[in-house]
Amino acid sequence: MEEVAATQESEAAGWQSLYAAYACVCHHKWRMTSDWLREALREGGATQMLQSRGDLAYLCNGLSGVAAKQNQAAVPETSVNAQVLQALITSKVGETEEAIDALKRVIVNNPTYPALKFLKEKLREMEFERSNHPWMTPPDVAQIGGRSNRFSKWRSDKFPLKVYIPPDTVASRVAGYRAGDGQLFRTAFDIWQKKSNGKIRFVMEPAKSAADIKCDWASDQKELKLPDAVGVCSRTADRSNYLVGAEIKVLTFSTDHANFSKDEEFRKNYLQEVCLHEIGHSLGLNHSASEKDLMCPRVHIPPVTNPTGRDLTAMTSLYLSNIYETIGAALDAVDSGKYKAALILIEKALAKNPGDSQARDALCACSFNAATKALQDQDYETAIKLLTKARDLTSASRSDDKREQVLKTLHYAYHQAGKSKEARDLEKLDPSLNPQAPSSASFLDQYGLNREALPCYEEALAKNPDDLAVREKFCFLLVMLARDELKRNQDEEAISLLTRAKGMLRRGMPEEIIDKVIGELRRVYEWSHRYDEADQAAREGAALKPPPPAER
Repeated sequence: MEEVAATQESEAAGWQSLYAAYACVCHHKWRMTSDWLREALREGGATQMLQSRGDLAYLCNGLSGVAAKQNQAAVPETSVNAQVLQALITSKVGETEEAIDALKRVIVNNPTYPALKFLKEKLREMEFERSNHPWMTPPDVAQIGGRSNRFSKWRSDKFPLKVYIPPDTVASRVAGYRAGDGQLFRTAFDIWQKKSNGKIRFVMEPAKSAADIKCDWASDQKELKLPDAVGVCSRTADRSNYLVGAEIKVLTFSTDHANFSKDEEFRKNYLQEVCLHEIGHSLGLNHSASEKDLMCPRVHIPPVTNPTGRDLTAMTSLYLSNIYETIGAALDAVDSGKYKAALILIEKALAKNPGDSQARDALCACSFNAATKALQDQDYETAIKLLTKARDLTSASRSDDKREQVLKTLHYAYHQAGKSKEARDLEKLDPSLNPQAPSSASFLDQYGLNREALPCYEEALAKNPDDLAVREKFCFLLVMLARDELKRNQDEEAISLLTRAKGMLRRGMPEEIIDKVIGELRRVYEWSHRYDEADQAAREGAALKPPPPAER
């Protein structure tokens, strides 16, 4: 009896947390939503979340049960907020890619959703976290939060920075600490100093109160105040956003982690990576989106014991170029609504070092943000100048999404300013900007991502058989429909849809969509124990991709 009661209490607590997450989605509070989903897992709601991932009716029924107790309206299956919550649950307990696909489907199928803007921002954030592209600025060296998202770094006259590392006699009081662990910190500081060619320098400080960077050890993960963290770094800055202090804590791996710490060499390298990573934060770096970088938010196996080229490029941009001082001033001008002043500062920053790709990305982001605010104030002329500058900066960018976003906003600004001729000229350069162009792949979004849209997609493909963008959207629709069939245990129907999608793939299409179609088809084949066909699909997918570059 006691065991059953405990299970019921756990289930109730899990649904309470899920309903709180649903309320956060309704107010597009994504970080709080994530916190409540994590709380649901802690409260024993893993079973509900796993089932909700593939069963929207089950999720809505559970949420409606909590709503009834609180005298709130029931949650119907047609609720877009419930569908968004289901996608976010998937990101917690399943594949991030599957969650991203689900959010894309929600966005396309619900163009009038009031919070569509915020949902698209969440989608971009998830895609950036998943991407493996080299760093761009911001947000590679820009500190999130604080004044104007300015670039937080130490003043040049502060070097060498004073560093306090507790001696063995002090650190040995922390459970799990081993004599000599302090040397790992010293080695990590030496590595950053050498890799910066002496531009960044440190000196050991015996008095903790006099140090700029204070290092410490923790035996319990709760001391780090972040779930799953093995190290943390807190930074403080002055009004000008220059760093004035930093504190680092690293987990020792005490007896609670005995299995992990049996291999002395692995433990040493693991701690070395954590120390290097947190020192990077103490110098002003944020997380990298690339899984290969030292500043990636997840630890590596095997551990990374040296900063990568991208890590050092970010550090160089932060400390060896004065261009970011001007960019910071431009950001402040944007926040103050001084768009024309921001434009002058952007041009000044670009003139300093036009070849700095990271600076160009930062200036593009700054120009676009300034233009967005100018549009809100109906200052269309200034917005057009800023967007034209952003368009020129994206010409050398690797991000097609960024360029598309800039062009669409510029097209809108031309229309708002009454410059129809300029808008038409822009449409000639990029036909997708013309909302009436049935040949445009974006034209298909109006039909949604559902089975009823199939005839419209087929007609678009028949008219434009060589348009790879149309083929890409059609493949994505077929993958979504195949997943629907899999939820109904219709494996053969899913295979039929995915086989059709595979037949639409062509060389030159994004590797992401090729991997999505082939990966989904392989999984269904393997579930059906059709391993030869799974291998054949993998070979066909590999043949569609460009060959890897030859090694030097």
